[in-house]
Amino acid sequence: MSNAQKAVDCLMGMDGAIAAIIVDLASGMVLAQKSRGDFDTDAAAGGCTRMVQAQLDTLKLLGNLDKIEDILITLEHELHLVRPIIKTGTDDAMFGYLVVSSNGINLAMARALLKKELTGFTL
Repeated sequence: MSNAQKAVDCLMGMDGAIAAIIVDLASGMVLAQKSRGDFDTDAAAGGCTRMVQAQLDTLKLLGNLDKIEDILITLEHELHLVRPIIKTGTDDAMFGYLVVSSNGINLAMARALLKKELTGFTL
């Protein structure tokens, strides 16, 4: 089992987890995924890839050299957390994408778990 799949499996163990995906940022290709119900991980990965690329491009246009820690999208019943991993000085990048139910979820714990599971990934 790959490190990416192990991370996805761990993320899906969180209470309220709906989907966990690790995506190559350049291609939008899903590297590892797991979901509950009929959540379309391929569609989510494709759409989120465009969003992350647009945010990175916008920061570059603004001259902002800060690194994105994570991106949070809040919906009525779901929270979508995105955490890019970019190798400095290269175009190598991927991101983790965690979708959780907003009902009773601890956002700080979800952010911490996503960060923990993606720490140490090598590109």
